[in-house]
Amino acid sequence: MFATITKEALKEKLDRGERIQLIDIRSYESYFKERIRGARSLAYEHIYDRIEILDQSKPIILYGEDENDPFVTRTAEVLIERNFDAANISIYTEGLLGWRAASYFTTSGDEPISS
Repeated sequence: MFATITKEALKEKLDRGERIQLIDIRSYESYFKERIRGARSLAYEHIYDRIEILDQSKPIILYGEDENDPFVTRTAEVLIERNFDAANISIYTEGLLGWRAASYFTTSGDEPISS
């Protein structure tokens, strides 16, 4: 239903500095512990309260813990319900675990933790 993006394509976008909104839908505690560099937190449990942080004119890429995270798709569905354009929404299905398995850069709190 929603477009997906591979970790390689996502990394290319981040490396090129493309103007995307990379959104971590996991809990804020999980986000603070470790996240993909450049991601912003919009925990699924707070989606209705904080949806206004998203810019509808820029591409949105959602990710969760791994490919089994049901809240990634549900978050995308909520965005559509709130009149976001489905063409601007993609899902990075492998999540943080896939990113980490590829040894790509992550951050924690305000500091880098791996590369």
